[in-house]
Amino acid sequence: MKLTILGSGSFIPTAKRNCSGYLLDVGEETVLLDGGSGTLRQVFRTNRSVMEIRRVFYSHFHLDHIADFLPLLFTRKYSKPQRPTMSLDIHAHRGFQYYYDNLTKTFEKWVIDAEFPPYFSPIEPGEYNFPGYKLTVYPSNHTPESLMYRFEEVGKSLLYTGDVDLCEELLTASQEVDLLLIECGNTDDNPAQGHMNPCKIKKLMEKANPKQVVLIHIPPDLDNLNIQKVFGNQLAKQISLANDFDNYFL
Repeated sequence: MKLTILGSGSFIPTAKRNCSGYLLDVGEETVLLDGGSGTLRQVFRTNRSVMEIRRVFYSHFHLDHIADFLPLLFTRKYSKPQRPTMSLDIHAHRGFQYYYDNLTKTFEKWVIDAEFPPYFSPIEPGEYNFPGYKLTVYPSNHTPESLMYRFEEVGKSLLYTGDVDLCEELLTASQEVDLLLIECGNTDDNPAQGHMNPCKIKKLMEKANPKQVVLIHIPPDLDNLNIQKVFGNQLAKQISLANDFDNYFL
C-alpha cells in the first residue's frame, strides 16, 4: 500500500494544509479517501491524475470531506486529452444517496459521463473484498452517518478514521493496525465532542497498540505540536504529524 496525504488540515484550508483528502494505492486499485475543497488540485500537484481513481470512500458528509465530489465528476467528464478508462464507484453511508441524487440531477449535463458513469454504492459496517484487498467498515461516533475504513493487503493494514471520538468501535478497529490515520482536531485545552485530541489518542494507543500513527485534520494551533513532549519518548517513536504531500508505504 502507498498512502499520499493530499490534505492534512481541518475544515478551514490554510496556506500550509488543505482540507481532508487521501490517495491510497491498495491492491489493484487507486482509491480516494474523502475529498474536501481543493483535493483535485492536490492530486495534480503530486503528478497523479484523477483518472486513476477507481473508488471514493467518504467517511461522512461534512463539506471539508466531500466538497470536491462534483468537481471530481466534472473533471472526469471534460478533461482532455485525458479521459477515464473505467467507471467510478462512490461509497458512503446510505444517507449519501440524498446528496448524490440531488446534486447529480441538478448538474447532470456537466457531471454524468455516459461512457464511464459514476455509481453510488452504499456501504455499511461489515467486511468486503475488492480486487487485491479486504476492507472492513466500522461505525464512528462523529455523526450518525460516519464510517471508518480498515484496508488489508498482503498482511498489512491501514485504518482511516475520518473524524471520530474515542469509543469502543475505534478501539476495535485500531487493534494492532500497521498504520492508523487518525484525526487530531483539537488541543487538550480545548476538547470537543466528536473529535480526538492528543490526550485521547494517547489513551487509544495504550489500549489498541497501533504500530504507526499518523495525525491528520490538524488545526492551526496544533501545527507545531511537540510530539515527544506531549506523548512521551516511547509513544513518540510511533507518531508523525502529517503534512500535505507526505507519502507512507506499507
